[in-house]
Amino acid sequence: MGTFGHQELEQAFRVYWRTGAVGEDWDAWADLFTEDCVYVEHFYGTMRGRETVRAWIKPIMAKYGEIYTAYEWHVIDAAQGRVVFYMQNRRDHPGGQGTIDFPGISILEYASGGKWRRGVGQRSRVDAGRPILGRVAGQASPAFGTSGCRFRSCA
Repeated sequence: MGTFGHQELEQAFRVYWRTGAVGEDWDAWADLFTEDCVYVEHFYGTMRGRETVRAWIKPIMAKYGEIYTAYEWHVIDAAQGRVVFYMQNRRDHPGGQGTIDFPGISILEYASGGKWRRGVGQRSRVDAGRPILGRVAGQASPAFGTSGCRFRSCA
């Protein structure tokens, strides 16, 4: 992993978030990954290559159009070229009162030039971020590389 500037990672993450979660432009979102990227989604498995990610994200986002994402926070690890972010995957309650949330945490590994080489995350369980955060802190974690996250829009 290379060393990247904080501002470069911040800008790349903002583009990533605005393109997918806010703009729902899934073709452009897939283009933010390198051709040889690895994307791990814990329900759908490990995807290798940008076109595989594109072929997965477009129909899955069309199928679950009622789900959107509420941003919570992100942190940048410039030395490792990583961005870790936490969000709520949300859907309006079918009864019209409130929302149904399921939390998610993801790690993006930066390649350079605004492209990501790896995406990994976890969602649906409140405690799911603990093993991933341990990996970010430099501890071994079997969860890193075996789970994933889905995104939807929230302004």
